[in-house]
Amino acid sequence: PPWTPLVPDHTPVQKTFKRCYAEIASQMDDLMVTVVEAEEKIQDQVYTRVVDQLQHVFDHQGRKELRDLLGKVRHLQVANQAMGEGVHDSMHELQLQLEASAQLQAENNELKERLARYQRERGSMR
Repeated sequence: PPWTPLVPDHTPVQKTFKRCYAEIASQMDDLMVTVVEAEEKIQDQVYTRVVDQLQHVFDHQGRKELRDLLGKVRHLQVANQAMGEGVHDSMHELQLQLEASAQLQAENNELKERLARYQRERGSMR
């Protein structure tokens, strides 16, 4: 104990002082335990609230990122579909041009044959 005995240990004042000191020390220990428990409880509550708030933020952020990602996917789907339709249209146009070219080639061949026939007939008239 931090007191300096001014009177011998066996005196009633000294005994009372020791008993009071022991009681105060015991109450201080109990109080410290209570304070530590209260601090731990408060830390747990704060930690729980922080975790809940972070979870809320992450959920919100995650939903926002997911929405953004889905928007990009939809945009890509639309662009891909448009590109596919564009390719289909181009292929159809090319097919029409090929058919027109074949038609012109056939007409050209027919004209060549007619010209050759005309030239033969003209040559035989002479």
